Amino acid sequence: MSGVVLNGRHRNEGVVTMEPMMLSVEEFGRALGCGRSTAYEVVKSGRVRTVRLNPRGATRIPVDAVREFIDSLDSPGSPEAA
Repeated sequence: MSGVVLNGRHRNEGVVTMEPMMLSVEEFGRALGCGRSTAYEVVKSGRVRTVRLNPRGATRIPVDAVREFIDSLDSPGSPEAA
C-alpha cells in the first residue's frame, strides 16, 4: 500500500507519521548536500534563520527557513549567488 498524505501527515498501513518541521544542523547539511562544517558555517553566519527551544537547547532550522535560504541562493545580487 502506498503512503497517503493527510493534512501534512503520511499514513502508511495504519501508521501515521508527520514530516519534520525543524532540522538539526547536520540534517540541514544533508538536505543541502554539503558537509557538516559548511552547514555550521552557514548557521553561524546568520544566513539561515535558526531557533532554540531553550537557552541551552540544540540549534534547529525550521523547514521554511531552509526553503527561504535556498531561494536566496537564486536571488540576483545575493552574496550566495556570487
